Amino acid sequence: MVEDARSSRYRYLPLQDTRNIRVLDVSPGEHGNEIHFALREVKLEESGLYHALSYVWGPPIFSETIFSANGYLKTTLSLYAALQRFRAPDQTVVFWADAVCINQEDLQERGQQVSFMRSIYTTSASVLIWLGDATEFDQEACNFILQFTDKHIKGSLDDAFNELDDWNLDSIVRVDKIKALRKNLFLLSNTIQVSEVVDDNLANGLTHFFSRDWFLRIWTVQEVASARAAVVKCGSLTLDYGIVERFAEVWRGMGMHAWLRSSAAQGSVPQLGEVSKFRDERKTGKPQHSLVSIPHQLRSRQATDSRDKLYGLFGLASNPQPLPYAPSYMVTTEQLYLDLAAKEIKDSRSLEVFQFCFFNENSHLPSWAPDWRTYHPSADLINRSTEPFCAYRYIHWSQTDEDKKKAEDADEVLWDIYTTIDGSNLFVRAFIFDTPKQAIPHEIDFQPRMSQGWQVLKPILQKYLEFMEKSARATAKSFFYPDAARQEEAWWRTFIGDRQAHGFQAEEEFKDRVLLFGETIAKWVSQDDDEPRYFEDLPNFIEVEHQFRSTGANRQFCLTKYGKIGWIPDTYREGDVLAIIFGSPVPILLRPKGDSYLMIGQCYIHDVMNGGQWAGVTAERTEFETIQLV
Repeated sequence: MVEDARSSRYRYLPLQDTRNIRVLDVSPGEHGNEIHFALREVKLEESGLYHALSYVWGPPIFSETIFSANGYLKTTLSLYAALQRFRAPDQTVVFWADAVCINQEDLQERGQQVSFMRSIYTTSASVLIWLGDATEFDQEACNFILQFTDKHIKGSLDDAFNELDDWNLDSIVRVDKIKALRKNLFLLSNTIQVSEVVDDNLANGLTHFFSRDWFLRIWTVQEVASARAAVVKCGSLTLDYGIVERFAEVWRGMGMHAWLRSSAAQGSVPQLGEVSKFRDERKTGKPQHSLVSIPHQLRSRQATDSRDKLYGLFGLASNPQPLPYAPSYMVTTEQLYLDLAAKEIKDSRSLEVFQFCFFNENSHLPSWAPDWRTYHPSADLINRSTEPFCAYRYIHWSQTDEDKKKAEDADEVLWDIYTTIDGSNLFVRAFIFDTPKQAIPHEIDFQPRMSQGWQVLKPILQKYLEFMEKSARATAKSFFYPDAARQEEAWWRTFIGDRQAHGFQAEEEFKDRVLLFGETIAKWVSQDDDEPRYFEDLPNFIEVEHQFRSTGANRQFCLTKYGKIGWIPDTYREGDVLAIIFGSPVPILLRPKGDSYLMIGQCYIHDVMNGGQWAGVTAERTEFETIQLV
């Protein structure tokens, strides 16, 4: 090698064609020896066999050096370690690694290359996942994942998961198969002794493994979801990514992730199931998600640059043009987030984007635009595929009588969202119908606490009982429900947000399950044993608790001025009002601010969710108004 090349920094040449990419040729070498490389420009569609690296940059400390005939490059320790592990001793290996193959100092090139990111990973021969150097904890975790998978998952259980990969399944058939799979997972959990899977060494090992930064970063989702094949490497340990993913799905389905000993690990295990859905959609070529729903599902994932909360995921969206413009790092984060919200409202002709907004007084965005930098784990009140609610359900009086009759016969909803967007101001048509009178927080910690033992869980279950009693007493005060039977129905439906599994509206028989839920908790908290008994009631407890959590997380129960009950955001303040806004399937809590309003969040208000508020509405009534959201 020429001495000047070793002492001068590598200088990037502009790509001859902005649709091309660079690949990294790494020369043969033993682990620990210097790394020698060459960069070359290739057409993406003709790039041949290369391996795309999926790794976490780590701290922006470029302490390591790789060499070429045209100069040296400084890299982070993470990338350097990955290249050391994945290179071959006897042949050149071709990689793609973003930190080197993209000129990071050229903002225009960065934006252009980000547009190709999904194609880069899809076109690669394989995706090589680098978790970092291994510890004794990782050895424990990897051995257990392999043994558990081989013993419990191969065979019929694996076949059941594979059947659900078929997106052509009828929705009812899919639900039946999911229920059967849940039952099998529950039976599996009963065959395994807790001591078999949660001893200290194993719990620490799995916690350490699933807390690694790779499972927490935003870019890694699209990278692995786009892969034709993926391999996980942790030091010298190697696992097929598919095994890790299936293990996480089963572990989550059994509820065993609650025994992990960090919130990071408890969160990353369920999210691997979400990533699995994106991988399945890539195989079928039928993406099912809008760009705003994807970052919401992965909101806890981290990104060094906040714009990457969207740029790192847009390749997974079903809309072929999900962004308001081509990726650009010359646009501010706030402008990008605002423009995406405006685009989503215009494209969808709805205000469902409100479900991704969590009010934050310190945000520099308008209250109606999601700030993807904040993580606020309120559960969704809307499920696009099974949504049972339509609070704005009415027949618009501007239609002809013939149109109205056709719509009524077809049980259709005719509506116009009446939105106008002027910069950061959103003008909507709204009907302010009520105001919260009494708010009842539940004070229940929804974070899994199984690893801390029964003595920690018992007080939490006691809070469930206390809340059920308080909310039932508040419902009994209502003059809106004329008798005890109506009060009971309003209460149990509100307790679970009137939904059962997979977002379908709760059937009448679900009342017995809610009541059994309370009875089960009462039995558990009354016993003096160190561990809970009555495990025969556990499946019902898990399902009802899930529905309660899906509605009540970061919300509080309320009684309104006009006697209705429901759920409102926990950021409620006295003076806030409840409104139905055309285009929002559920009621919205608003906060007056001068002549305008702040959008505080979505609500569940019983007897309003399916258009009950519209009884007697006529064109002459004056409650409808155009309001400004800021």
